[in-house]
Amino acid sequence: MNTPSLCSRIIPAIAFAWVATVAVGGNHHAPGGARDVSGKSITVGLPNLPQEAFPLEMVLILPGSFQMGCPLDERGRIGREWFPHQVTISRPFYIGKFEVTQAQWLAVMGTKPATGYGAGSNHPVYNVTWNDAQQFVTTLNTLGLGIFRLPTEAEWEYVCRAGTTTRFSFGDALDSSDVRDYSELLDAHTWWGGNNGKHGHSEGSKRVGMKTPSPWGFIQRE
Repeated sequence: MNTPSLCSRIIPAIAFAWVATVAVGGNHHAPGGARDVSGKSITVGLPNLPQEAFPLEMVLILPGSFQMGCPLDERGRIGREWFPHQVTISRPFYIGKFEVTQAQWLAVMGTKPATGYGAGSNHPVYNVTWNDAQQFVTTLNTLGLGIFRLPTEAEWEYVCRAGTTTRFSFGDALDSSDVRDYSELLDAHTWWGGNNGKHGHSEGSKRVGMKTPSPWGFIQRE
C-alpha cells in the first residue's frame, strides 16, 4: 500500500503513509487554524469533514540527533539502504499522528480516493503517487490553516525510530521472517503480510489508530 504523511511550520509535515508535516518556530506556536490539544499535539480544523471522521491531528517532534541508516548486518537489509550515519534535526516540527485518511483527502481535494482495498472515512489513503501527495499539500496550503509539506527522509526516519536503536521502535521482532510469519510483537504495532487477512483480521486497509503508538505517540504505518 502506498499511503501518504504530513508536516507543518512549526510546519506540519503531511504523512502519506502519508503524514503531514508543519514547520515550527522556536516558540512552538501552532499553525493558523490549529487548536492546541495537549502542548504536544495540535488538531488542524479541516473543513467539511463528516462527523465520524477523525480530525487531522499532528504530534510535536522536537530537535535531536540520531543514527540514520541500516547496519550492514541487520536482517532484511537491502542494497539501497543508507549506511549508518549521524543526522541532526535542528528544528521542531509537527507531523501527522496517523496516515491521511480518505475523509481528509475528500475534504481537501474534493475527489474520492481509491477504495478497492478497503473503504471508510477513517481508512488511510492509498494508491497515491508522490505527485498526488504534493498536490494535496498544495491544496491544503490554500485553506489558510498553516504551511504544510511532506517530511524529509531524515525527518521520517527520526520519527519512526522515536529515540530507539532497534530495528523497529518497538523492538527487533526477530520471531518473524519479515514476510509472512506471524509475530505477536509486530501484530501489536503494525499491519503487514503476517496479520493482514489472517488471524481473525480481514484483508485490506484498516481504520487508522488501531495499533500501539510509538514512544513519541506516532502510530505505526501500514
